[in-house]
Amino acid sequence: MHLLKTQRPIFSSIFDDLVLNNRSGYTSHSNPVDTPSVNVIESDIDYRLQLVAPGKNKEDFTIELDEGVMSIATENETPENNKEENYTLREFVFSNFKRAFKLPDTVAIDKIKAEYKSGILTVTLPKVKESLPQPKKLIAIK
Repeated sequence: MHLLKTQRPIFSSIFDDLVLNNRSGYTSHSNPVDTPSVNVIESDIDYRLQLVAPGKNKEDFTIELDEGVMSIATENETPENNKEENYTLREFVFSNFKRAFKLPDTVAIDKIKAEYKSGILTVTLPKVKESLPQPKKLIAIK
């Protein structure tokens, strides 16, 4: 599975993360686009994509499929500063992000499932039956 690579900074590259070891994780607070870290796990029957996004609710996420590309995004409104509070330090950051992944042809698009639990969004991408490993078979010689 490969991340769709584009010139816009809102998309990051899992290819760079995995192959080039360019693991930046979250960007600085001055950058309005924070990109959460992602794990991609492949088994014989599926791919599992784990995206770390603590402090969100499952309703905050939007997952879209369009022409073989899966996009995961959140959009949050930054809360207004409470004028009654006298902050000595304020580091809470409410950020939006969008990650896009080009799905391989081996994914059964109609069976994709997502779950958000303990700050981790897990998207399960089952493989199509034809791409699953076949059991060993002995061929009789005549």
